[in-house]
Amino acid sequence: MTDTTDLQPGTQREARSRYRQAGWAVTRALASAAVVVTGYYMLPFDRTTTWSAVTLLVIELVVLTGLVAFYARSVIRSPFPSLRAIEALGTSLSAALVLFASTYYVMARLTPGSFSAPLTRTDVRTA
Repeated sequence: MTDTTDLQPGTQREARSRYRQAGWAVTRALASAAVVVTGYYMLPFDRTTTWSAVTLLVIELVVLTGLVAFYARSVIRSPFPSLRAIEALGTSLSAALVLFASTYYVMARLTPGSFSAPLTRTDVRTA
């Protein structure tokens, strides 16, 4: 009678490697999202002019496009593409949300009449 709970040493090593890779993928996604959000709160969006706002938006779009291209290439080349795709999704989604939020925040600072209430970096203040 054979015991199915005993795995071969190679199979155990492969399972541990997969869990380790999953842990690193989640850690990298969370760390990169934390860096992006920290950058959003640290950048001086308060002192922008129209040209600097447009320049900032173009730079953010170029960085986001480069990030998506980098992750698309890394997913294709990865030995664990699904894990790499989860990491790419976490990082790219946080970067896109910060791009959207920073654009709205700068628009609210440059033309306050565009919105019904003054905007902060995090929420809408009620008057």
